Amino acid sequence: SHAGNFHMLTEPGGEPAPVHGARLVLRTAAEACLPALRAQIEATDLLPQQALGALSFCCEVLNRILVNLEDPDAYAKFSKLKVTAVRKRLPRRSDLTEAVLLTIGFREAEEYFEWGPQSVEVLARAVAFLALVSRLQETAQTSSGLRCLVQRLSSDITLSEVLALNYGCNLLESAKERSPSKSGYASNPLGAGMTNTAGGIEGALVTRRWLACRMPGFASALEEFPTLSTSGAREKALLRCVSRALNDFRSQVNLARLNMPQKLAEVAHLAAVAELLSLRRPDLLQEKLPQEQVAPEPDVEPDLEMAPKDIADSTSPSQKASGFAGREVAKILLECVPAFRLGLTVESLSEVLRLSEAPAFFTMSLKEKPFEVSVQSLTERICAEWQRSAAMVSASSVGIGCAVDIDHDDKAIIFAVIASEKK
Repeated sequence: SHAGNFHMLTEPGGEPAPVHGARLVLRTAAEACLPALRAQIEATDLLPQQALGALSFCCEVLNRILVNLEDPDAYAKFSKLKVTAVRKRLPRRSDLTEAVLLTIGFREAEEYFEWGPQSVEVLARAVAFLALVSRLQETAQTSSGLRCLVQRLSSDITLSEVLALNYGCNLLESAKERSPSKSGYASNPLGAGMTNTAGGIEGALVTRRWLACRMPGFASALEEFPTLSTSGAREKALLRCVSRALNDFRSQVNLARLNMPQKLAEVAHLAAVAELLSLRRPDLLQEKLPQEQVAPEPDVEPDLEMAPKDIADSTSPSQKASGFAGREVAKILLECVPAFRLGLTVESLSEVLRLSEAPAFFTMSLKEKPFEVSVQSLTERICAEWQRSAAMVSASSVGIGCAVDIDHDDKAIIFAVIASEKK
């Protein structure tokens, strides 16, 4: 990884803060962004709202690039900005915005600003900038915050802030959204006005076309069972209960609350779907997992054949067999989430929930008392298992997803994706 090439920065007048790996990459990137950001915020001839508007424009431009990193045609189109277009869009102090663009990965190329190359350094600048602007937007929600924006600018970017970024769009392109048009400006930016949605755009980090190339079997199964890709009320009730219980447990043992970023939750949901589908169709993910991922590990092949049989036929599936399909799907989807190109990795946990164990969860109305009792007992079982996991105990950001299928399988899968730094 390029991350190893970064050197420790000394804070002005102090000792180097103990960061390394992805956090050092992000701190280095944030340090580079700060002067231009401060100049924009402190400009006496701009109102704070005008300065933030210019920064939101930069976020929109970046999001459109980051969403299209896997699409060469769209990337070529959106990684170039006409200088005249920037000046027309932001006539007031466009020089400040241009200085910001040059610190977040753009360079001047005749009449264009061009973003790139796609190195760890350039990508880290983009991600650190989005996190800093997100922090400013949150502060600006109150009039007192609006007056002290510049005080929120510092290089101490946390992994949680970076994982909370939404890149202005959904993770997976919805089936109805799919069209030949490229990801571009949104007519109605996603969640405009909410935190972490600076620069809402059209499109998604994972397009159906890309998914069909990387995991054809999984992509076609999502088309075949479209209802699985959205969470129903039953799943949401269990997820709320599990999330609350995990945080209650952490507060009892003096651990910080878990952050539950939207993107990690979306990945966890699709991983749960993959796991559920692999129980139904043992060959489902074998045909579509890229061969090069499977080949280097000789012990994976038998697992791949055993897993569905173990899970389907045995009442207590072995840990090794459980979760393989979900882990692989999560790993591949996260290739499209920019933060995971900076030296972040994930661990995962999953549980199979069966109709015979909790019939009320699968069959009763959500308003009935037995449903609540069932959710509570499943939550206790899941949390008892997960709280023993070292990865969960040391986690700060987790996504949890659940997929339920009553019609075919009488089973549900709950899946946790835990973000961590590569060791």
